Amino acid sequence: MMMPSEEQSQKAHSNGFSGSPDDSSLQEGVTHPLVSVIVRTFNRRELLLRCLKSLEEQIYDQFEVIVINDAGEDVSQVVNSRTFPTRYLTHETRKGKATALNTGFRHARGTYLTILDDDDVVYPDHLSILITAIENTGNRVVYTDSLLRIEEKQGDKWICREKRQEYSQPFDSALLMQTNYIPVLNVLFDHKLLKEYGYVREDLEVLEDWELWSRFALATPFYHIKQVTAEYSQRMDGSNATQLEANRFDPSMVKIRNSRQNDYLPIPRMGLIRPMASKKGRVEVAFLPQSVSEAWQGIESFLKQTESLSDIRLKVLDPGWLIELQKQSLSDSVELVPVRDMNELPEILCTSDFCVDMGVHDSIRSILEMLDIPLVSIDIMRNYITSHPIYQIYYPSSLSKQRQVSIIMLTRNQLDYTEKCISSLFAHTDNFELIVVDNASTDGTVEYLSELIKANPNIKVILNSENKGFGAANNQGIPLCSGDYVLFLNNDTIVTEGWLTGLVSTLESNPEWAIAGPVTNNIVGIQKINDPQYELAHLDAYSAVHQKANRGKMSVTHRVIGFCLLIKKDVLDKIGGFDLRYGIGNFEDDDLCIRAWIHGYKSVICHEVFIHHFGSVTFKEEYQREYAGMMIQNAYFFRDKWSLPFENHVLEPFYVTGIDLLASRENAYFPPVSSHSVPTYLEEASALYEAGRLEHCKIVLRIALELDPENLDSWYNLLVVCMENQDWREAVDCLNHLPEDYEDVAKLKVRVCLEIGDFEQARTIVLDHQKLYPQDSDWKEYWNALTVV
Repeated sequence: MMMPSEEQSQKAHSNGFSGSPDDSSLQEGVTHPLVSVIVRTFNRRELLLRCLKSLEEQIYDQFEVIVINDAGEDVSQVVNSRTFPTRYLTHETRKGKATALNTGFRHARGTYLTILDDDDVVYPDHLSILITAIENTGNRVVYTDSLLRIEEKQGDKWICREKRQEYSQPFDSALLMQTNYIPVLNVLFDHKLLKEYGYVREDLEVLEDWELWSRFALATPFYHIKQVTAEYSQRMDGSNATQLEANRFDPSMVKIRNSRQNDYLPIPRMGLIRPMASKKGRVEVAFLPQSVSEAWQGIESFLKQTESLSDIRLKVLDPGWLIELQKQSLSDSVELVPVRDMNELPEILCTSDFCVDMGVHDSIRSILEMLDIPLVSIDIMRNYITSHPIYQIYYPSSLSKQRQVSIIMLTRNQLDYTEKCISSLFAHTDNFELIVVDNASTDGTVEYLSELIKANPNIKVILNSENKGFGAANNQGIPLCSGDYVLFLNNDTIVTEGWLTGLVSTLESNPEWAIAGPVTNNIVGIQKINDPQYELAHLDAYSAVHQKANRGKMSVTHRVIGFCLLIKKDVLDKIGGFDLRYGIGNFEDDDLCIRAWIHGYKSVICHEVFIHHFGSVTFKEEYQREYAGMMIQNAYFFRDKWSLPFENHVLEPFYVTGIDLLASRENAYFPPVSSHSVPTYLEEASALYEAGRLEHCKIVLRIALELDPENLDSWYNLLVVCMENQDWREAVDCLNHLPEDYEDVAKLKVRVCLEIGDFEQARTIVLDHQKLYPQDSDWKEYWNALTVV
């Protein structure tokens, strides 16, 4: 059973960025760079005081604080009484957040700058973690994570109702152009960037920070530290800046995008693509640098490695920011090509023999060494003309053979289909293990599987006494998987030559891709090939032609359908198995893709891989009458779970951009347990609690309570987790289901009452228990605390 901790939720930040300052990094006598902290305030004295007090606790002490009062009440006394260097600046008239920020920028003396609003709170190691990262990674912009602190007024005090993490996104310049996922208080950046790319736009009433980050992102990559080091507040009376200025967001967003339309298109990352036959008598290499420094580095590398060659030329693509290069006299073998519209890129790239991203190690050398053989792609080129992004990539069939894949296959009668599927696996697949989970077959499938495992040590079998359905049975197989990848495969499929290599290679080509699927003859959405011309006897021949015609084509998508779904094992461990609340089946695969997306991973369709799919054979056989009703029922559950704004998801694709991330965090994990028992869930919850994964722990406990709403252990453990998270409303709900004489519930109830300001009930409990247990010193301490209150 979980025991409550006295520590508050801020303990989470102390686990440490791998580059956190050790004892040597902040030695006395060593000069450390000055950080200027810009704090904007307007008529929120108590919040400003809280913010400044959190700065007084900083481990890193080489900082100054510049407070800009945007024509609000005088707070000079609050500012000037601090123990660190401060400057207090005021506007005579209200000028807005952007102008206030620029005022602070103009007075900043630090090497690095960071921005706070008066309702922000930073943890003691906030600045030290940021400064360590920016000094040691070589990046000019770094950022951490933060918590949203929701506060509710009780009496004359503001009480923290809950804390939750809304953003923890690895840096993605394309995504940043579309949405602001980096809270301003998390960022530390090089002061020189303001001189190079300008201050914030004062014509923007809101989103001024996002517009600034977008300009920085066009010039330099950011470094993300996945660690919570700060909190920003939202009060339930609607008084915080975001709520007050909500009606200004859309106009500001339109203004930003209209003024810099071309800049805000995603910038493609390009890798090696297979060369076409050159018609120009020379090899042309296209290069899109991400910064001026990367441009010079790439040109220098190109000239050095092609010194003895006369028939190779570098085209440096310039979207407009390579001003220094425009003034220079470049080598005859280097051409600067202006790109004023990102939509021109596909045409430019198609006229080149190679595209290269200098971020890829030794990429020019790779071209020179491999001109006469197929190229291995290390990165991706993106075509923005198509509705689904198409990726061109080439790899030999031998790639990734060392990666073992664990294949989970469910069976429920339909022996003929199972035999065909497994035969095709052995004919066309290397280096795999097969876990078959049988859902109480009665047609000879069990006997077939028993014989199969005798001759094949790479096959494991689980026999169920009842039909557990798609999600639960697949979850049973997950703990038996030993591969680097897990593939969920229907038994009514027939695989083809190179199918698994193609899927694995797709995921290995990009660390952000976690789920992949093929195309097929019988499915819905973009995975369906309309009217493929083949007979089953000639499937392999058709697949070979299809593979050649679609070599390297991929589409990033919002979902991969579970008839054949490959996922990285470490990602599956992170997001959990299939959600059992979908029952026998349908929509649990969509759900899995959403949870991967919430954790920062993408799903992709590999168009060159084609497998045959007979199509929902078991479902149609056993649930012919109920099938449509089950589909609709699960569609509504899926819609409600993710708060999706649609009515007809049964036939239409969903889009993850319609999902509210704030409301989705609690649904981002589902435990891959192998049974439905409450003790199993409690064991899983305990392990998550010990690992500090409190939100996931809460989800598991809620599932346990769905099985047994009266289980006191589940309610008690949930109470402990809610108190750790400072979710006081949920804690009160838990207490309503627990008797005071169970464990130490009475003492926990007093603590909750103190937090929410219910002092009368706390006094009643303490007085009653002092009489019952006069020797228990805890009750005396509680009484002393109440006396002070």
